[in-house]
Amino acid sequence: MIAIEPAREVVDAGLAEGRAQLIWTRRVSDLETPVSALLKLGSDVPGTFLLESVQGGDWRGRYSIIGLAPDLVFRIRDGRAERSAGGFDDADFATMDEPPLEAFRRIVTESAAQIPPTLPPPSAGLFGYLSYDMVRYVEKLPDTAPDPLALPEALMVRPTIVAVFDNVASEITFVTVARPGSATSAYDEATARLTRAVDALESRLPATRPVGSAPASRAEPISNTTPAEYRDMVERARAYASAGDIFQVVPSQRFSAPLPESPLALYRALRRINPSPFLFYLQFNGFAVVGSSPEILVRVRDGVVTIRPIAGTRPRGKTPAEDAALEEELLADPKERSEHLMLLDLGRNDVGRVATTKRQSNKDGGVRVTQQFHVERYSHVMHIVSNVEGKLKPELDALDALFAGHPAGTVSGAPKVRAMEIIDELEKHRRGVYGGGVGYISAAGDLDTCIALRTGIVKDGMLRRCTRRARCSARRRRRGDSPDPPLSPPALKDCAMILMIDNYDSFTYNLVHYLEELGADVVVRRNDKITVADALALKPQAIILSPGPCTPNEAGICLDLIAAAPENMPILGVCLGHQAIGQAFGGDVVRAGAIMHGKLSTIRSHGRGLFAGLPAAFEGTRYHSLAVARDTFPDVLNIDAETADGEVMGLSHKTRPIFGVQFHPESIASEHGHALLRNFLVAAGVVA
Repeated sequence: MIAIEPAREVVDAGLAEGRAQLIWTRRVSDLETPVSALLKLGSDVPGTFLLESVQGGDWRGRYSIIGLAPDLVFRIRDGRAERSAGGFDDADFATMDEPPLEAFRRIVTESAAQIPPTLPPPSAGLFGYLSYDMVRYVEKLPDTAPDPLALPEALMVRPTIVAVFDNVASEITFVTVARPGSATSAYDEATARLTRAVDALESRLPATRPVGSAPASRAEPISNTTPAEYRDMVERARAYASAGDIFQVVPSQRFSAPLPESPLALYRALRRINPSPFLFYLQFNGFAVVGSSPEILVRVRDGVVTIRPIAGTRPRGKTPAEDAALEEELLADPKERSEHLMLLDLGRNDVGRVATTKRQSNKDGGVRVTQQFHVERYSHVMHIVSNVEGKLKPELDALDALFAGHPAGTVSGAPKVRAMEIIDELEKHRRGVYGGGVGYISAAGDLDTCIALRTGIVKDGMLRRCTRRARCSARRRRRGDSPDPPLSPPALKDCAMILMIDNYDSFTYNLVHYLEELGADVVVRRNDKITVADALALKPQAIILSPGPCTPNEAGICLDLIAAAPENMPILGVCLGHQAIGQAFGGDVVRAGAIMHGKLSTIRSHGRGLFAGLPAAFEGTRYHSLAVARDTFPDVLNIDAETADGEVMGLSHKTRPIFGVQFHPESIASEHGHALLRNFLVAAGVVA
């Protein structure tokens, strides 16, 4: 007889009210490990999984999670959403009526339950993976690469038994869920499930070969891309960066090798050799996903969205002194710092897409960088890490947050959409699980996912693993970072609306949050999703043209909107938007004197227009390889700011309220970004 919580009458009362009920039992686990428990519970049964964590390369995270015996399997493949009652054969699945993302949301809603405060968030919910290619249901991408693995684009299971290891209390809690509409004996059935799990845990450990006893010889892994082809990929990617299409793109290749051992043996070796914050073993029908990832994709906990960009790496030293020297070298490396700055700005943008603003929630609104350029040490390497948080908008949920950050800039590039188009062009095969996310959506609506890095797919006796061996952009120089000083609250005017034309950029929502903090009400429309007539019909108080990839000729309606706007319409262009203004009035947009992606420059202003009241010289972050040519600069425009080498950094129209800045005032490393944007809002009559 096992002790069950809560009491039968509590469960029956909750079910009668239509609420799913968690039922659990606890056991001392000081003689078990998560792996030994998994072996006893059935490591090779489809739908079984193990999630673990190691912090700092040395300390096991508090909770390890085992799931088994799903009563629902949800998958997305070939444009369809399908579900089964626990089976994995194709015949077990029925196609759902909704489009895939709507069906995903329905499954999450169906799986909802209140999790008692005495249990951790992953005690019940949906667990599995979301492939890189799920982005195709959110963004329109070329999708010309074949998919030889032919795995589902998303696969989630809802286990009927979750075993939660508390590695601090040396306790294991078995949890099951009784759902409304189940048999009148729901409590007895739940008790039986828990009893079977406890009995299995108390059985003898099956014979298992020790980790490390490997076959005498191993075949060398084979890439789907030759060295010459990969070099060509890198050179083509660099050419796109030089042409202004992207700041960075992250190409990959897939390696394959025979794997005579089981997927669990691979996992056991991986967790020992490369312990990481996110360790996972997912066993499905005919394939397994095994990985050891260092990086969060998106986390939602108690309504707070977290993205934690990682970029910049050094090996661990052999001594504390070597560690300290390598950390100092890492933080001083201009290439590593500029790359990390780019991903930090991108993370701020992704959180900003779904986070409340300070106007909406003064207490905890806005995007917050709670950790910046911090070095974390893992088992074999150290990384530069930052942490970005924001309060999820009340009308949105964990799936909205997930797709705002998926895929991570770490595995795609920036601007994301254009980078992913280039990835589709360059890579031979669909990526599949690599670069997607692995984790769970809890029954209470929380989300915890990691990026599928250091991840292998085991199928048909073969191990397949993608690697990113280069991030393609330009060489970078040293940068510093200086946050804006606080500004006094603006005097708001009557709900003045600003129309933001989004040029498919990865920093647009950083601008949105800055503007809304300053008192603006911002409406965002992509440059090909609205006509010039419809844009002007919205009667905006002002128009902002965002940064973006490529040239003004590819910036949707931007050039036509500048031409059609009333002469008294305030317009601000940032980066690509700035170039569009220069071109619209007769200037040429050409290759800049230097490629500047994630670099800081000293901006020297003439003290007028947007630069009034700002220092004569300050630091601004630049992400561009094109610029408005000085020798064809239009007579109707002023040059309001420039760099020491004469590159135009700011412009204004001589008779109209039109302004442009080539640098990014919304970057966390730019000085006086809020003050500059406030000057525009004052000029536009949005704030006093």
